[in-house]
Amino acid sequence: CYKYPPSHLVTVHIRWGDKYKEMKNRRLVPITKYIEAVQTLLTKDASEGRTIVFIYLASEDPNAIQQFRLSAPSHWSVNMSGPTNPYGNSRRTMMSAASTSKGRAGLESLAALLISM
Repeated sequence: CYKYPPSHLVTVHIRWGDKYKEMKNRRLVPITKYIEAVQTLLTKDASEGRTIVFIYLASEDPNAIQQFRLSAPSHWSVNMSGPTNPYGNSRRTMMSAASTSKGRAGLESLAALLISM
């Protein structure tokens, strides 16, 4: 257990879900762009795999989480908390999930946001 956050800790927030509705071309930012952005923040040792990189991933979209985990280098420890939208980026929103969970999904979203800050 760490007394302080690890020195190679990066938080990543991927807003997919219904974000495509706001995008000019209706296309989401690809996962490769998120991976590249994290790599630009790392030290040489971390980017070359000589040290573990801890990633806190915040996203409500299970597809984004799965793609990020599959695309991350093996020396990245990807962790997350909070709810995921069981409907992905369909027309059913996280609001639907929050309603059916009787508010638990909203509470988990708030907690995940606080952790990532």
